[in-house]
Amino acid sequence: MLGAFLALVSIAPAAAASAEMTPVGLVTRLDGSVTLTRAALPQGTSLKFRDEVFVADRITTGEQSLARILFGGKALVTVRERSVLTITEAPGVSTLHVGVGKIAVAVVKERVKPGETIDIRTPNAVATIRGTVVIAEVSRETSEADNSAANYTTTITILKGVVDLRRLDGLTRQPVGPALSLRAVDRVRITGAAALPLPEKLSPEATQQVINELRAKVKEVPGASATVLMDEMHRSPAGSASGNGVGPTATTAAFKSKSPGLQVKLPGTAVVNPSSKGSLR
Repeated sequence: MLGAFLALVSIAPAAAASAEMTPVGLVTRLDGSVTLTRAALPQGTSLKFRDEVFVADRITTGEQSLARILFGGKALVTVRERSVLTITEAPGVSTLHVGVGKIAVAVVKERVKPGETIDIRTPNAVATIRGTVVIAEVSRETSEADNSAANYTTTITILKGVVDLRRLDGLTRQPVGPALSLRAVDRVRITGAAALPLPEKLSPEATQQVINELRAKVKEVPGASATVLMDEMHRSPAGSASGNGVGPTATTAAFKSKSPGLQVKLPGTAVVNPSSKGSLR
């Protein structure tokens, strides 16, 4: 009996470690200074193009820096400058934790399995997305020493699809109250632990400004449409493995097979040919 118990105890951590070391994403674009931190690399290391991303990884971007990550062939996440993103997974739920900064997320509904959801979680709100193009921005009102929800403001902007938004309790950090359904060109700003406000509708001019900001760094094709392209896996690698212990492995092939011609069209824009090098930033 004791032997069986000890066997279970030893197996459980191994299973958890195995799950954590299963890649969930692949870096498809990287500009500037981006740092990766994980259990095996607590001191942090520079993230490189085509590095794999694992559960519990923390990605931090510096000034004028950006990282784009393809998750499982179904979601493209752009981490903007001065942002902190951590990825976690539970059965049926993938969560993007935004500590501070801004991310843009494009999810292709056809690639999401029934029962699967993707959450964007901030210090004071959680947004459940599916088949959506959404921007989440988190700002901190006071110093880093105080991480209570009351010191954060979350802004959620929907460009495509539907999002269910809930407030997080300031103490338990668990969802409370009814969900607020957001649709295309809705924007909500959640301040501290206050109740969810009604969404505002973006004007055509404001919507275009958001789109322009997302595509501002597209250099390969001047004037490319504001379309999220997920054909990154068709490109030839720009370089060899980074040598920092987080480079691509054979599992990279799994991401290649999941992303042919994948694209998400934003409202009022044309679709770029998947073979084009232009892509949304």
